[in-house]
Amino acid sequence: MGKGFRQGRHALICNKFKFMLKESLLSKLLTSCRLTIRKGNLEKCFELLDEALIRGEETEAIRNKLIHQEGRLNRALRERGLGTSDAYEQVYNQISADMLTFLETLEEKDLTLLNRVNDQILIFSPEAKVVDWKEMFSEKNFSHRLVLAYGQEVPLDFSSPDVVIFDDTGADIRSEMVFFSKKMPQSHFLYFGKINPFTDKPDYAAIFERCANANSKFTVHARLKELLDYRKIYGPPAPPS
Repeated sequence: MGKGFRQGRHALICNKFKFMLKESLLSKLLTSCRLTIRKGNLEKCFELLDEALIRGEETEAIRNKLIHQEGRLNRALRERGLGTSDAYEQVYNQISADMLTFLETLEEKDLTLLNRVNDQILIFSPEAKVVDWKEMFSEKNFSHRLVLAYGQEVPLDFSSPDVVIFDDTGADIRSEMVFFSKKMPQSHFLYFGKINPFTDKPDYAAIFERCANANSKFTVHARLKELLDYRKIYGPPAPPS
């Protein structure tokens, strides 16, 4: 068992690691897409697939299938808007079923190795720091993040994000956290500031238990990753009793 054996074993381990990485990306993509379909958001499913697929001749046939399904959805939406068809729900259900079948045909070799976070991340920030948060959570690395200044209206497609980040480096945000804990019961929270205002507050224990805490820009991404990993294992918060 000399040098050649060690080199061969090293190459085998590297190849196995690369395969596991691709496999994990595929698994993550399938989980995200199925979740968006379950939430009734086919548009986001199409976005996730468009971002994840390798661009080139090897995936042209796959992309053409996506274009066909997206075209069916857009046509159904347009006809519903014009009042020329009442079959929207039936068509939508057909596309959802077709997409679930389509997902089963994907392979690791079809995916790019870009390791973007596709979970929905909603960030509330003082207006003066909105730009800083957008830079810290760039769309290059976070495909579905939205940064809002406190007081801005939350769009409908972010009504149930995976994680809500609250920047507590400005005005008191306790009322905001209480409000959104009721409005977004399936979301986890990431508190960004010195001390979580619900620490050792029995009346707000349910909110505190949904929170991770970060006190600097150097720890916020690590805490977010831990929170997203936790959701993948244990799911969203339990609904209020």
